Amino acid sequence: MSPHPPLPAAGEVHVWKLKQKGGEARLLSPAEVERMERYRFANDRHRYCATQSHKRTTLSRYLGERPEDLSFTENQQGKPALPGLEFSISHTAGLSLLAVTTINPVGIDIERIQIPEGLDCLTKRIASKAEWAHFLSLSNEDKSNLFFQLWTAKEAFVKALGTGFEMEPHELQTELPSLASISHLGKNRHLLLPFNAGPGYVAHLASKEAFTKVTSFDFPD
Repeated sequence: MSPHPPLPAAGEVHVWKLKQKGGEARLLSPAEVERMERYRFANDRHRYCATQSHKRTTLSRYLGERPEDLSFTENQQGKPALPGLEFSISHTAGLSLLAVTTINPVGIDIERIQIPEGLDCLTKRIASKAEWAHFLSLSNEDKSNLFFQLWTAKEAFVKALGTGFEMEPHELQTELPSLASISHLGKNRHLLLPFNAGPGYVAHLASKEAFTKVTSFDFPD
């Protein structure tokens, strides 16, 4: 693997595109291996191994440690943490994203665009009243786009908070139509930033503070 870039500066976020192939099980912790083996299908085990292995390799190079030596802690909701880094990981079919900062907690979420059945019903479940009214005013094509924009924005927000979905998705209100920010019942406002993950994907970053720079990296083959 090529030399690692320096740690992100204050306000900067690094986003790594992690391919869901390759990986080395020897780099995983016993708990990660146990979780991997709980997957029923081999393809799912391979994807999990690759994502966790590449995550460890990437983070270890920032910290100057061996990937297998990283010791993650978790909060009560299961969000992993490492001393000296803030990070968030998300995966969907075919691609995983790892966001890394040094100061402000960050959240990232990615979804592959696959129009679900019952789009209106799904959107109504996650949308605030204002978001639902905006959704109903759109064309069918724009409706599907808004659904994925809202979903990734809200997932990124709760990942930045580190709470998981303890709050109801419809209680989270994005700033319309720009989706520049998000809050929970008018409180705990976070800024949102779309991330270009490539054709067929939608992704968002969330943070309490504004990002001054976003740098994207491809995990090498």
